[in-house]
Amino acid sequence: MLRYSKLLSAIFISASLTGCNSDSDTTLEELNKHRQIWESHNISDYEMQFTHTCNCLDEVTAPRIALVENNEVVSQVATRFGPSISIGTEGFGVDSNNNKALRPELVTVWTVDDLFDLIALEESRADFLEIEYTEGLGYPTLIRVDRNEQIADDEYTITVDVVIPADQLSCAAWVIDNSLKLTIVDEGSYNPIGCGTTVTVSDEAGFTETFVNDAPSCEDDEKIAMLGDRNGFYQLTIEKAGYDTLVIPDFGIGRGMCGTRTRDQYFTLSPQ
Repeated sequence: MLRYSKLLSAIFISASLTGCNSDSDTTLEELNKHRQIWESHNISDYEMQFTHTCNCLDEVTAPRIALVENNEVVSQVATRFGPSISIGTEGFGVDSNNNKALRPELVTVWTVDDLFDLIALEESRADFLEIEYTEGLGYPTLIRVDRNEQIADDEYTITVDVVIPADQLSCAAWVIDNSLKLTIVDEGSYNPIGCGTTVTVSDEAGFTETFVNDAPSCEDDEKIAMLGDRNGFYQLTIEKAGYDTLVIPDFGIGRGMCGTRTRDQYFTLSPQ
């Protein structure tokens, strides 16, 4: 583990100059060493599990998985955030958000190469920089930054839990029947109210799928399953007599190296 901190106080600049330069040289030496280790493995397709701790939205700070193909992020999901509730007589748990796909152009995400570039950038400008690497594949496992120690809430930390190359992933047990599974509950009581619900899913390309949950054998706590193995960004419209219609724009379903990542969660409807 390497720690690097710059001193800004003018009274200490002269006395600390040599030490700071030494720390900076060591930071760059370690960066170049581990970048070479990473590049020597020639890994361009992989999944990276990481967290980004900052003064940010919940979906940004939630644990995430990035799918990288040909050295570009093609999908990222926030694996789980928000509250869970207990549904039905069996009391099974359902999340308010899980496997939420986030648009890479709207929520910052990195490849391993991007992380090396970020370290080089922060080395040149941050007041405090702490880095840890894995010796196996060489990628950084911790980047802790305070850009300006005189300003609050500009600190951030990126923690990489694991990078799994495509050729090391086992997909034999990966089975997707439907990528969207919804539980519909009453906003006030949180009792399941799935029967009589109509769910419509559509995207910008013109795809539309509608599910009407009106089977005679319907049970209110039964999950509404849709979309097969599809992923992408959709608009969800949930309708039920006696309740306000709920519209969820830009509902993201992501994918991993083995296929689509199912979103299994609940939505609340407000009585009219």
